[in-house]
Amino acid sequence: QQRVLIPLAAAGFMLVLFTLLAIPLSRWLGAPGFGLANAIAYSAETLLLLYLLHRAFGRFLHPVPALLRALAAAAAGGAVSFAMLHFLGGVSFFAGSLIGGILLAILAGIGGVAAAAPIVLPELKQFLHL
Repeated sequence: QQRVLIPLAAAGFMLVLFTLLAIPLSRWLGAPGFGLANAIAYSAETLLLLYLLHRAFGRFLHPVPALLRALAAAAAGGAVSFAMLHFLGGVSFFAGSLIGGILLAILAGIGGVAAAAPIVLPELKQFLHL
């Protein structure tokens, strides 16, 4: 049996938090304030749901190792993507045209994923077995 009211209440909490944050942040930062409010609200909702999940299945849920791997994967993927954009951005093939710039962005994204994937391999295996 599934409990749908808990995620629904969490989504309501996220909506209220977003609204309360978006108004002052958008006045202070302009349009980026909406993005920041959205990121904070979704992160708070995720942490709330993770806390509730941990409370319900405490001994089976160990999020810290997965969170550390996710942070390491994000750092590695970002670093590789940034390095590829930085060093290959000056190459005339990529810098000379719109198509070259789009191709460089795609290659940098693929490089970032390739750097991050080995770090989060246990989670990828779990995801594939769902």
